[in-house]
Amino acid sequence: MFCCPAVLVFVPGAYRRGAVPGRLRASGPQGCHRFPCGRLRPLRAPCATYSVSFFCCRPPWGIAVSFHRGVNRLFCSVPDKPGLLCPPDAASVPSRPVRHSAALTGQQYGSGFILPAFRYRCQIRQRLSAESFCEFVAQLHFLCILQCILQIITVIIYFIKKDYNVMERKDFSLSSPADGLELRVIVMIPDNAARGIVQISHGMAEHKERYFEYMEFLTAAGFICVIHDHRGHGESVVEQSDLGYFYDTDGIAVVDDVHAVTLRVKELYPNLPLILFGHSMGSLIVRSYIKKYDRDIDMLIVCGSPSRNPMVPVALLLVNILTVLKGDRYRSGLVNDLAFGSFDGQTETPGQANRWLSTDEETVKAYNNDLYCGFTFTLNGFHNLFSLLKAVYHKKGWNVQNPGLPVLFIAGEKDPVIGSEKAWLDAQQFLRDRGYTDVSGILYDGMRHEILNEQKKELVYHDVCDWIQEHLK
Repeated sequence: MFCCPAVLVFVPGAYRRGAVPGRLRASGPQGCHRFPCGRLRPLRAPCATYSVSFFCCRPPWGIAVSFHRGVNRLFCSVPDKPGLLCPPDAASVPSRPVRHSAALTGQQYGSGFILPAFRYRCQIRQRLSAESFCEFVAQLHFLCILQCILQIITVIIYFIKKDYNVMERKDFSLSSPADGLELRVIVMIPDNAARGIVQISHGMAEHKERYFEYMEFLTAAGFICVIHDHRGHGESVVEQSDLGYFYDTDGIAVVDDVHAVTLRVKELYPNLPLILFGHSMGSLIVRSYIKKYDRDIDMLIVCGSPSRNPMVPVALLLVNILTVLKGDRYRSGLVNDLAFGSFDGQTETPGQANRWLSTDEETVKAYNNDLYCGFTFTLNGFHNLFSLLKAVYHKKGWNVQNPGLPVLFIAGEKDPVIGSEKAWLDAQQFLRDRGYTDVSGILYDGMRHEILNEQKKELVYHDVCDWIQEHLK
């Protein structure tokens, strides 16, 4: 994560008498850097010629630390005059920092915390005495240790700020306007003045806690974040055996629940723009939401959205028949397999169950081991899901009151839920045809369904944040 103290290794030279080339070599995580030196004339003493290797000690010279918003850059310089940091009988050429790239030279944390690496050049033009050379090496060792201490302190300060100074968290319950069901809600609030509100609608067979990392990122960027467990999920159930049961039949109550949370959070934090974010099943909910309530939000983000499926009427018919035979609380493996059974087979490599969710195996493993994730919906739950899917792509019932609403579609290229890139683009065109004029999309190469939990999730985090900030202007 950061550089370790320099390890200096002295190797006695075995050169012939006369002028020989010398080198300083630095080896680190990004490879080996060489420091070409002048031609060193060996002294008339045993083992007088040395080669020096120092490991993971960038920068090895003078250190200046400059703090910026979210970014820490380290700069170094080599003095032009003899003295501290270079031997008294040698002259040095100042170093030149190389433009950093987080992907190649540094480790990135949170909202752009970067520790870049630099290349250095030092040319020793004069002959060194053994005493001067040892003094030079001792100073170098001290500075490398000092650099490591500074980096450790910087990282500690960053994480202290992240954990204790960035946000406040509030938990509360809200009664559903549909039937009085208790909905569990969590709000994260930044310490500084908020720039807006991001409301998240989570996906099928999961819960609000899975979005905490993303919410912390948005809170650090200055946004109030709110999320609740949908009915039949997480803590928004009468009892745990009701997971996957919606207490409703047609997908209307779950949409009205989201709107109730919107009104509550706008009451608590008035005069702030509200961005509604929906993932997977949540993307169906938020698109059903704007059919009636688009005037109450300022932006919409549709993540991992199911595309139009002509077999939805058949699926609803099957669910209705099974409900008559088995009851609406019955959990049908047949319906579950018809809906999702082919998804794992569409991944490129074999592996554990539900690998279609993410290329990150630890994410999938955590999902599979979570008691509040991956449960099979009841027939009632599937009826709600298929009803939402049918309503979202039905041309009737759209009451567009906010045609300028900015809408962003985001998805992974390898996401089986979107069907295909063409189907994903058709979903965007469907909203344009309804009258929305600002609809765009970002498709992420190599990512699967849960792009917020992918190995390169920070890219998605930043893209969404940048899009929001651009539209806030």
